[in-house]
Amino acid sequence: MNVFPTEVRKHFENLSRLEMQIENKITELNISSGPLTEITRINNSINYLFNQYESLIAEGYELSTEQDDGNVEKQMIKKLEKLKNNLKQHKLSLIKANQKAKQQMNMEILKEREELFKDSKGQNIKQRKRGGNNKALLKGHEELTDTLRQAVQMLTEEVQKSSQTSKLLDDSTSTLSKTTEEYKKYGNTLNSSKKIVRSLKRRDLTDKILLTLGLLFFVSTVLYIISKRIWIPKLVTNLLFNKKNIENIN
Repeated sequence: MNVFPTEVRKHFENLSRLEMQIENKITELNISSGPLTEITRINNSINYLFNQYESLIAEGYELSTEQDDGNVEKQMIKKLEKLKNNLKQHKLSLIKANQKAKQQMNMEILKEREELFKDSKGQNIKQRKRGGNNKALLKGHEELTDTLRQAVQMLTEEVQKSSQTSKLLDDSTSTLSKTTEEYKKYGNTLNSSKKIVRSLKRRDLTDKILLTLGLLFFVSTVLYIISKRIWIPKLVTNLLFNKKNIENIN
């Protein structure tokens, strides 16, 4: 695995710290027995951490596109995808923790009802108390149900985002494949063009050599013909001159 630049490494360290805080809060919710205000407070804290976590993941994707090294970008995307899957698991854990808290509250309701039925003294007071408790518990149930509904909605939105991201990745992969094929075609065309240019250069050199040889042959032939034409008259003159000399001697 490539060593990340300092900025990228710090970004992933922040994500790790946030993930640890989320895990601690979910553990706190699992062991919490109430009251309802405490459960609501923990849920609000977890949702706040979820939002921060998602923002940092989105920033991580933007940061990956700014990397000059393609291998670093791939490693970052791979790690960010893993962190997104971790976030989904944490949201599922939150739903389970809230369900567990709801079950514990139901058990508390049943326990209080049993205690109310056991004690016959002060029935009117207990009935009023029970009515007040039931209202508080009913309100708690409603708030907890709303929290569960929000968690499910968040999980659904996350699934939709993941689907859109997967579609974008598929489209990007398809575009990249097409671009690669185009580059291959351009490469083949360029190689063919280079071969044609080399062949033309060789032909050009051959033509130059042939033209040079032809020119030399032509010049040589012309010079030869000229020399012959100049030499024949001289020979005739010499012969005539020698003949006259012989006649004079006789």
